[in-house]
Amino acid sequence: MLKGRLPLILAVAFGLAAGALAWVSIKQRFAEVRKGWDLVEIIVADQDIEEGEEITNDVLSKRKVPELFATRSVLRPSQLDRDVYGRTLVMALKKGEPLTWAHFQTNRGFERLSSVVDKTLRAVSIRVNNESSVGGFVRPNDQVDILATMRDPQSGDMVTVTVLQKVNVLATGNLTYASNLTMIKEEDKNYSSVTVQVLPVEAEMLVLAQELGTIYLTLRNAEDPEAMESQRSHTNMNTLFTGDRGALTQKRQGIQVIRGK
Repeated sequence: MLKGRLPLILAVAFGLAAGALAWVSIKQRFAEVRKGWDLVEIIVADQDIEEGEEITNDVLSKRKVPELFATRSVLRPSQLDRDVYGRTLVMALKKGEPLTWAHFQTNRGFERLSSVVDKTLRAVSIRVNNESSVGGFVRPNDQVDILATMRDPQSGDMVTVTVLQKVNVLATGNLTYASNLTMIKEEDKNYSSVTVQVLPVEAEMLVLAQELGTIYLTLRNAEDPEAMESQRSHTNMNTLFTGDRGALTQKRQGIQVIRGK
């Protein structure tokens, strides 16, 4: 009796398994599609606010928008404190428009950098010059890799090490992403330090690397997710002259690595 029903039972079991797999796949796809579309609260103007008017609780309201559109420059309810209330707008704001740092900042950014440092992370400043900061093109909210050139304590040779990757830049000099660059003189945009956001242990690494050698920043595309794996990447005299890392350089599309004979 059971033997005659076995094909039917197996068919039902396979059907249920296939249905479960399809359901899991659909849920994963749905999560990917919804990424960035979850609603978050931002601060918007509750009425037209003219340039020069003071920011008060009466002229603001909350609105929910997809997280994708709530950039870091848009104010959230948790950021409405004494650093916001009482300030005056430097540009007009229409009813319903999001309130951003640029609406009431001039050349200062914000008074408390700690207000934008993520929990569990730390802000630390490192010395740079025009050469080590990609010609001064590194700006707040950029992502960088941080390299250090120093002398290897074991071999005594000079070595360049990639210390950290995909690090967020909070400030360049006194400028932050909240600074209104259109109102700042070109000479005031120059800087000799860059402030980045890192883990506490990474802050220790950067401070030590800065004392042992020279720090360099490499600028990354914000949409570049790739990071070098395995051991910390480094280049010494041997890899520089023998081309031992030539295979890695071939990853650059359209660039041919030419080796000496």
